[in-house]
Amino acid sequence: MYVYYTEIDWLVNTAQYSTFEHIAVFLHGSALKSLFVVIYRPGSSTASTIFFDELADLLNLTTSYSSVVVMGDVNLHLDMQTASSTSSFSSLLAANNLVQVVQSPTHTAGHLLDIVAVGSGTAVTSVNVPPPFLSDHSMIDVALDLCCANHHGFRSTICRSWRSFSYDDFERDLLQSDLIRSPPNDVHELVIAYDVTLSSLLDVHAPYRVIRRSTRPFQVWYDSDCRIARASSSTLSYNCLTRHLEEPVLHPATSLLPESDRLLEENDCRVRWRCTAALV
Repeated sequence: MYVYYTEIDWLVNTAQYSTFEHIAVFLHGSALKSLFVVIYRPGSSTASTIFFDELADLLNLTTSYSSVVVMGDVNLHLDMQTASSTSSFSSLLAANNLVQVVQSPTHTAGHLLDIVAVGSGTAVTSVNVPPPFLSDHSMIDVALDLCCANHHGFRSTICRSWRSFSYDDFERDLLQSDLIRSPPNDVHELVIAYDVTLSSLLDVHAPYRVIRRSTRPFQVWYDSDCRIARASSSTLSYNCLTRHLEEPVLHPATSLLPESDRLLEENDCRVRWRCTAALV
């Protein structure tokens, strides 16, 4: 299997089976969420009932994903439609709503041994099975349309860069402005000067910027408490990255900081973890 993708991927933990080898990788990105499962069953042994039981267990686990692709060398003569192994294998795929898209021989002996099975709702763009060249198996080329049906876009929002705002610098410039040094005597002119001065200073110290926000809705469980905790965590992370090490980031549990410093020098792990949990 060769997959070229630049988004996040990770291995999916599954059970270990005795009749075949396999690996499962989940690719997750802005427009793709699919599980890829590669199977290899040695051809030195016949396909027993244990193999089909273990394969059924794997398919039952992996097909719980919204999009799944199962591929590999199962070493079954799937071109022999009347064979019991072919019937059992096809029944397993059908029971898990999977379709085998490779229909031509994939081995030098003229048999169909390799599979690419996808969900019945997956669009198959093309299937190419060239004659074997570097190996006794063909290199199968299958193009699939796996883009998420619920892919959400982004919307642009204009806001001020309040994170870069410095109150001290703003106050210094405000004290040097004409609004403070020589304010107008007329009330109407004073209001205009107030608006113009503050707007111009904000454009310098907190200029407008364009940000992109995802239009994907939050999950039902993501309530106001989660939103507040996320905002607090983001603020603390930003402060840790931008402030100097000699300027500690204060937390509502600031009173515990001196005690935590003392406990870090001791070897009481339980107390240290309780203190850390309180800070976090």
